[in-house]
Amino acid sequence: MRFLASLAMRGRSQAVMAAAVLAILALPLPPLSILSAAVVALVTLRRGLQEGLLILGLSGVACSMLALLLFGQALPVLGFVLLMWLPVWLLGGLLRLNRSLGATLTAALLFGLLVLGAQYLQSQSPVEAWHELLEPFIASLVEAQLIDQGVSQQLLETMAGWMPGSIAAGFVVQSMAALITARWWQAVL
Repeated sequence: MRFLASLAMRGRSQAVMAAAVLAILALPLPPLSILSAAVVALVTLRRGLQEGLLILGLSGVACSMLALLLFGQALPVLGFVLLMWLPVWLLGGLLRLNRSLGATLTAALLFGLLVLGAQYLQSQSPVEAWHELLEPFIASLVEAQLIDQGVSQQLLETMAGWMPGSIAAGFVVQSMAALITARWWQAVL
């Protein structure tokens, strides 16, 4: 891990390469997204918001080009990395300015509430939207005889009700993990 942090701090091109490659590798290996976001946060913590934004932008371009070469389309991957990097960049900038990890983690929780609110703005009832998305999945579980038909509806209702909060909680945990990793890297360098 220390190697990755020192690589990212050697220069812009190394930071861009580390963030972009880790982001592309995070598509099949999701935990790597935390390390990718941590690279952006580390640059922001050590060199400031402007340099962090530059790395974020250049890494986004690099990810888009890699995604275009590998998958034939760049927009979904660009959206993925921006959702992953922008909040951590903002949190890194906030931590650099106020030097209070507690206040910064509180801001991450507020971001989580924004994610939850955005789900309700996007869809009048995100629970119903999740219900529609999960219904084929639950049906496949019943068909494979992994769950009984009698409990399938209750499971569907429960899962659909929990999904909006689970998405927001996952967003917060990932952002906090990336920020704390970046802060750890900052301390060991």
